[in-house]
Amino acid sequence: MLSAYLDLSIFHFFLVFSRLGAALMLMPVLGGRYIPANARLLLALGISLAVTPVLSPMLPGMPEDFYARVLMIVAEVTIGILLGAIVDIILASLHVAGTLISFQGGFANALIIDPITQQQGSVITGLFDMVAITLILVTDMHHLFLSAVIDSYYLFLPGQLPPISDMTEVIIRQISDSFLLGAKLASPFVVFTIVLYSAMGVLSKLAPQIQVFFVMMPLQLMASLALLGVALPGIMYWFLRHFEGVFTPFLR
Repeated sequence: MLSAYLDLSIFHFFLVFSRLGAALMLMPVLGGRYIPANARLLLALGISLAVTPVLSPMLPGMPEDFYARVLMIVAEVTIGILLGAIVDIILASLHVAGTLISFQGGFANALIIDPITQQQGSVITGLFDMVAITLILVTDMHHLFLSAVIDSYYLFLPGQLPPISDMTEVIIRQISDSFLLGAKLASPFVVFTIVLYSAMGVLSKLAPQIQVFFVMMPLQLMASLALLGVALPGIMYWFLRHFEGVFTPFLR
């Protein structure tokens, strides 16, 4: 009797760890590559160990067939990847906004190593990523994500095959919404650039002997930096609202 109970408890733990660990693996805040793998593993194991007794009543029993167990674990990993990928897609909106702002403001040639993607990116994109991660931790939005993963057991029942078609639709909608959000966040800079280049075009026609675009480049950089300083709080505010709005439906 005791042996069967222990086997069931261990099986439930691995089910919870499969979903939670997969979600944390893809979440840039807690599962970033700059965090040691041992620390990420211990974090996932610790959270799984803490929430397993709470979720255990709704978890299915351990099937006798080995392949059925593997299928259940694969299903849990798939759901965890979905939840973690949503966070990654949301942060991609800042990459879209940062790239657009860099092109419009003249910062496209200034590249740094992005700590989130571990790839080269524009300075504005790196700034947005660092500010967004800091705000997510400060405002406890990472707790919202963890709560959404735990409450997802009421939405995606364990032991059942995940709705692949619905999950695909969610991913497609999130990609579309993130791209639209990134374009909206960069819209003040797009409007500013259109107005500035229109004025520069008129000025070049009035005074063709002056290299207007060469002379106006420092002004464009300074004006873009000033506009960025004014718009940055609003950009981060709307980003956090979008982050909260995406994961709130997963909560009970």
